[in-house]
Amino acid sequence: MLKHKLGLALVLVLASVNAYSSDRKSSPACAGSTQDNNVLAAGLAHNSFDTFYRNPFGAVKTDQNTVRLRFRSCHYDIDKVRIRLWNSREKKESWVEMAWDSTENDPSLGPVDYWKAEINIPATPTLLYYFFEITDGWDINYYVDDNAHFYGGGWGRFSEHWDDLNTYQITVYEKDFQVPSWLKGSIIYQILPDRFRNGNKSNDPVNGNGFIFNKRIRKLEWREPLCDPRGEQCRFESDNQFYGGDLAGVLEKLDYLKNLGVEAIYFNPIFESATNHKYDTQDYLSIDKELGDLAVFQQLAQEAEKRDIRIILDGVFNHGSSDSPYFDLYYRWSPTAACRSTASPFRDWFYFPHRHNKPEDHNRPGTYYYCAGENNSRITYESWYGYFEHPVFNKNNREVRKFFFSGGSDSIARYWLRNGASSWRLDVASDVSKGEGLEPNDDYWMEFRKAVKTENQSAAIIAEEWSDASSLLLGREMDTVMNYRFRSALMNWLSDGCIGNGCYNGVYEDEDSNSFSTSGPIFPILETELEQRLKSIEEDYPKESWLSAMNLIGSHDTQRILFILKKISKDNASLAIEKLKFLTLFQFTYPGSPTVYYGDEAGLATDGVWFDSRWRDDPYSRGTYPWADEGLSPNADLIKHYEKLGQIRHENSVFKHGEYQTILADNVRRVFAFKRFHLIDGTPTDEAYVVLNRSMETSHNISLESMNPKNGTFVDILNGGTYRVNEGQLNCGAIRALWGKILVRLK
Repeated sequence: MLKHKLGLALVLVLASVNAYSSDRKSSPACAGSTQDNNVLAAGLAHNSFDTFYRNPFGAVKTDQNTVRLRFRSCHYDIDKVRIRLWNSREKKESWVEMAWDSTENDPSLGPVDYWKAEINIPATPTLLYYFFEITDGWDINYYVDDNAHFYGGGWGRFSEHWDDLNTYQITVYEKDFQVPSWLKGSIIYQILPDRFRNGNKSNDPVNGNGFIFNKRIRKLEWREPLCDPRGEQCRFESDNQFYGGDLAGVLEKLDYLKNLGVEAIYFNPIFESATNHKYDTQDYLSIDKELGDLAVFQQLAQEAEKRDIRIILDGVFNHGSSDSPYFDLYYRWSPTAACRSTASPFRDWFYFPHRHNKPEDHNRPGTYYYCAGENNSRITYESWYGYFEHPVFNKNNREVRKFFFSGGSDSIARYWLRNGASSWRLDVASDVSKGEGLEPNDDYWMEFRKAVKTENQSAAIIAEEWSDASSLLLGREMDTVMNYRFRSALMNWLSDGCIGNGCYNGVYEDEDSNSFSTSGPIFPILETELEQRLKSIEEDYPKESWLSAMNLIGSHDTQRILFILKKISKDNASLAIEKLKFLTLFQFTYPGSPTVYYGDEAGLATDGVWFDSRWRDDPYSRGTYPWADEGLSPNADLIKHYEKLGQIRHENSVFKHGEYQTILADNVRRVFAFKRFHLIDGTPTDEAYVVLNRSMETSHNISLESMNPKNGTFVDILNGGTYRVNEGQLNCGAIRALWGKILVRLK
């Protein structure tokens, strides 16, 4: 091959210049490499985060045409490199042979070859997965992603064996994809209505009344602790304990939310339901009577709009309620409901019989629920993860689709947008459909998007997805995602190990963060690992989605953030509060939409319960907001901290919409720093620097290279003080342990 002849002459020159030792043990790894049926693993490299190796970086549009990939090997060590591509939409494999690009001298390896290839980008949204096959004679090896689950992208690793489970990813999304501009960078506040504020006692649930899946209402006073549903007194009583929070309470506290800087309220379900959490909808067209009515909701939406606050509703369209007019497991509604009659007009709305071969696949062992079958037989039905309360909708049924989105302006998706909602958050979105990237023939969410955008082009669609949501973010389904990957990365970074239950060798596990979950267990990571995890998310998602992702650190489905931070701080509750303040410095200055779970800003710190060898979060993380006029004690200092961060974000648009670049990930001093800036005609402007000292005890003097080498003055808008650029260096001064500085150029 021509490249070998050219490279051979060059390597002779390189060898003489470097004067390699004859002692091979001290020689660079690529010294003396040759084609000998033995691939030298040390020379192999590809870094998808580096535009030298992959250009352009990250997700690409369908009109991108090509992406250039480069690969490195020891010089004259291999015969060829091939890229194995997998197109997830087409379910098709293809191969691209790389061509020799250049031979260079690597300071640590010696002479190396670089290979290149142009990957054709499809004109239809899809996910492309790739890895490298390296051949030296009869020796065939592979170079794959090192940890695609948590650290996808970046540098990879050598593999002797075929490994298509650890592949690099290129997200290819619709060229015209845009997320509503108002969502990008907005501060979002999540509210579980029953637990936020009781503004109208006349609609309070009445103790002993109601029917909650064969249980009665247990009404508690606002400051009364939950009766433990895993204890003896209230065993299995979780969804029937009420406090009386309602929409009137939210209306009453809109100014409080405005002071926090909130721009959108994400409500857990508010439609008619028997339970306190309301994920078992009985009537999708009615506000639950214990929360208010349509008039109150419309008033809330109008008053919120006056304060530039939008409403995001929770759409639970994967499953309904077994105790509803549609299903009627308890024979309380109608003889023509799905569970009661095989001739029911709703029968095909659900899965009869159970569609899995083994009932235990989705039903809890030993727990079976039956509905009417032919000839007086009894048959099981599909329920969500075995919870009999939640029969799963048949998403392929035409009437189900008409009801939720395709039935015109009165379909559920459009009706509520017309009555005050601004967006939909979609519960267990990938359980409904995994997205066109993985299930291209399933158009459920594509059709849903068309309906929503027909009603309101500026309405956003947000998926609940705990792992990589790329398949849903190709521009024709979801706008963005609840960013649990962000939460996982930050929790690991803030971990200093733990003691007691749920801990082993400093690793913490609970219901959501464990070895079997998509989030994985929580264990200490360093700054470079944090950068790797965050960069992985940025690489996977379209920029529009990344800039608007709900960057949460807690939700109704997780432990309270202060409980987690306490556990990963060796049960130090006061340190947990300091870590929360530190964590939010990052959350409120990083790209995306910082999302606050109600009460976190006030120090709500209800502990999980240790049960059956696991920390349980539901329902313990759903405590009442600690209002002072209800006899509780909100953390005023913490509230002021959140208010200040909200103000900083509002007064400096660079934190909402600016470009991002990590500039320091120092594992020794435990310092992480990044810059935000606007690009105007390709020129950086309005730069800001965020410098965070993660160390627990030591302050550090930090100096950063300024984007603008000219002298200039920066002000610390977090702590006060000014700092100057001198000869291209911004001296940030001393930064105390577990704190940071937010520096913006003084205009």
